[in-house]
Amino acid sequence: MLTHQCIGAFARTDLDTILRSKGITTLLFAGVATNASVEGTARVAGDLGYRVVIVEDACSAATLAAHQASIDSLALLAEISTVDEVRAALATTINGTPV
Repeated sequence: MLTHQCIGAFARTDLDTILRSKGITTLLFAGVATNASVEGTARVAGDLGYRVVIVEDACSAATLAAHQASIDSLALLAEISTVDEVRAALATTINGTPV
């Protein structure tokens, strides 16, 4: 379990160490406050070398305009996806074997 008190999930936590110890290289982001917590954590994840995927329709902000501005900004450093696209990607095969 990871508890954090800051806007970004990497600040003052062992999140990076935990993820690396498990061999995780891709992070999918969903949550509240697209323009704060999601964006802040995603930016640090990108700086740390993770593949960053923002699940746009699984995020929200106080206003649609704030959400969209954040998505537009994040598109410069992350992949923008939807829940349906993530679901489809997870249903694809790995080495010929259905997942």
